[in-house]
Amino acid sequence: EHTFVLKNDGTTTLEIKNVRPSCGCTVASISEKMVAPGQETMVATKLSLRGRNGPQHKTITVESNDPEKPNFVLTLEGVAVAQVEIAPMQLYLGNLTSNSIVTGRVDIVSRGPGPLRILKAELDGAPCKTQIETVEEGKQYRLWVETEPPLPLGALRGTALVSTDREGQPLLTIPVFADVGTELVASPAQLVVMQGQQGVTRYVILRSLDQK
Repeated sequence: EHTFVLKNDGTTTLEIKNVRPSCGCTVASISEKMVAPGQETMVATKLSLRGRNGPQHKTITVESNDPEKPNFVLTLEGVAVAQVEIAPMQLYLGNLTSNSIVTGRVDIVSRGPGPLRILKAELDGAPCKTQIETVEEGKQYRLWVETEPPLPLGALRGTALVSTDREGQPLLTIPVFADVGTELVASPAQLVVMQGQQGVTRYVILRSLDQK
């Protein structure tokens, strides 16, 4: 929240016609729309940071009868820091085959007041196992996710569920996904066409390594 103070430095009454935020996450209201010369009015603003992280830049446009600046722009700037920082926010394990064993890592760091403790971690909806590594007790952890073959063909989708002792954030959810297909080999691996040849047909055989 922040309150801007606007002063009328002119010689006639300043009329505020509208106060317009740049997005729905910002709310603004003005105390007085008619401001006599030498007097002040206040623009109260509130920016919701729910679900936001990193640099923030929001504007509020004040529309008035000012002949020189009919659209006066107020700015809210800063950096939103999540109480619990998750990087990456979602884990992509890549293009896999049904026999692939790959490991992905997610860093979990506490930015809020007080220690953070991970109670347990499990993965729902995908054949993977999880493990929590403590980097700094109460502060930083690593979530390791490893696939457990055989993996079903198609889109692999799951959610890592991380339980914490943080009031207000007892459960962290991290999407985990991958694409599982069959591994193909080509024979021959290279085709050579001689200069001057015409009407020559060459074949390439594709075979799935998953086929027995």
